[in-house]
Amino acid sequence: MDAKDFQLLNDLLEQRLDAERVAELGELLRNDPALAECYFAWLRIHQELIDKEAPVRPFSREELRAIQAVEQRFGDGSSVDTPNPSTVEPIANTPDQNAPPRLNAGRRRSSLRYMAFLLATAVTLLAVFALVSDWRHDDKRVASDSGVVPTVSSQTSGVVARVVKKIDCDWEEESWSVETSADIATGQQINLARGLLVIEFNSGAELTLNGPATLIATSDLSARLLEGQLSARVPPRGRGFRIETHAGDFVDLGTEFGMIVSAGGAVETHVFSGKVIAEPVLAGVGEMKNILLETGEAWAQSASGAVSDSIDAQPERFMRSAISREEAPLDPPPAGRGLALWFHAASRVQRDQRGNVSSWGDNLNSSNVKSEDAWQVAAEKRPIWVPDAIGGRPALRFDGFKSLVTEPIHLGADQTSAVVFRVDRDAARELVRQRSDYRELGVQLLNLNGPPHTVLQVNDDARLEARVHLGLLFQKPVPVDVGRLRSDLPVDGSAHVAVYSFDTQHSIARLYVDGNLISESLDAPDVGSTDSPRYLGSHYGRHGFGFTGDIAEILVYDAALTAQEAETMCVWLAQKYDIETPGPMPAEK
Repeated sequence: MDAKDFQLLNDLLEQRLDAERVAELGELLRNDPALAECYFAWLRIHQELIDKEAPVRPFSREELRAIQAVEQRFGDGSSVDTPNPSTVEPIANTPDQNAPPRLNAGRRRSSLRYMAFLLATAVTLLAVFALVSDWRHDDKRVASDSGVVPTVSSQTSGVVARVVKKIDCDWEEESWSVETSADIATGQQINLARGLLVIEFNSGAELTLNGPATLIATSDLSARLLEGQLSARVPPRGRGFRIETHAGDFVDLGTEFGMIVSAGGAVETHVFSGKVIAEPVLAGVGEMKNILLETGEAWAQSASGAVSDSIDAQPERFMRSAISREEAPLDPPPAGRGLALWFHAASRVQRDQRGNVSSWGDNLNSSNVKSEDAWQVAAEKRPIWVPDAIGGRPALRFDGFKSLVTEPIHLGADQTSAVVFRVDRDAARELVRQRSDYRELGVQLLNLNGPPHTVLQVNDDARLEARVHLGLLFQKPVPVDVGRLRSDLPVDGSAHVAVYSFDTQHSIARLYVDGNLISESLDAPDVGSTDSPRYLGSHYGRHGFGFTGDIAEILVYDAALTAQEAETMCVWLAQKYDIETPGPMPAEK
């Protein structure tokens, strides 16, 4: 099918078609038998996936309590029978590797409602298909003006919010872009399996949803969290924004706070700054006394209904879209022309409960009005933050499997990368030599994702290498790399400064280490521009190809620095991190 038909069918399944587009799809289905058949196949696939995700199995007592609390509080008109918790044996806490996946209350009910939607749509489309089948044998038959069109959800068409940022998530077409499908309508349910989705409501309130999570946008000033985790930032004009849960509502008074609704039904709210009013309810009890929560305070209700209101907030449990800016301003680099990314381990680092880095903030500067931060939504892939790694200053520690990825950023053909690093040579050598292929990719400090794109890496012989990856080219059986620059000597285990400048206008590429030009090329090809996420400390698509060691600072320029600018940058960074500048190293021939 063509892209337009594909988008219409996809939007139907995601329940976001308005009346005009429903009519358009109905007309297509009436007149295109092949499209109708394709949709039947699509429905079958979706039904099988839902069956696989939500196999029928006994609920635990905690889940049954959560279901009853949600339905008592909100109700959804569903006819799903819910057994009495007192008559159902609880599921053992010990995991059973052969048991079907456990499905939480909110997602199970959502799947059942969605199945009902699919069945209703299928029944309607069967009528369309019958008409289409008749038209195959009688091309004189004319469709009725009223026709039969697919049904959609009952959500209203009013837009109450908009997606403003995607961080490696599974919402809509792309995991990072927000070019399409950004509007959120009243009553629209968001099912986010992974990643971060940042939503700005018309009231100005900004919610960062951490997957897996299920949220319903109920109005300009409210949302319902069925499951998962979110953080909220509410400006003065959004004062009074309300997060609804089965355990009660939480009303902002101009603040930043976080919410958690667990699969078992426990609810928590953590106030990072400002004030929040907790309006708790308890199944069988009704409304309870309101509680005012202030900065640093938290409130929690367990799955069994036990309430704790004298606990400390834990902001490190949340990934927030606004990365801290509380540190003292950084001294600007001596070369500011074209600076596009600037990451400093002493600035704007967001860490999780284990002290690992969940996001690294791009430092704003005069030549870059937009901040493209770096993120890692998977906890097991987050680098470690080390407070005194290089020259008494902090750095991020990578082990070949950790990585951070920036938000999409534009980089042109001319680029410069500067990195302060220390490599674990033994770990790098072992990691590379364990591979059956692609050993030439080394362990990668930077992969400015394209192709074409520049790469800075350390090879298994500990030589520093910079190159341009062109990808697969016409009539070339393997990917093509050009303009390789390598150090003649291996880099040792101490800290170093590397600057790689790529100038297509003058066909010159240079690699500097600790202020010395170590390699130069006079045939730098034009690599073109790219708009994509950029990878820090890792290869863009291969697990275990990342850097092994510490990275303290990264600067990426959307320009080729001159030789004098590059040398000045090397000296400035070396002095900052107490890195000795050795004598001149021989340039590679």
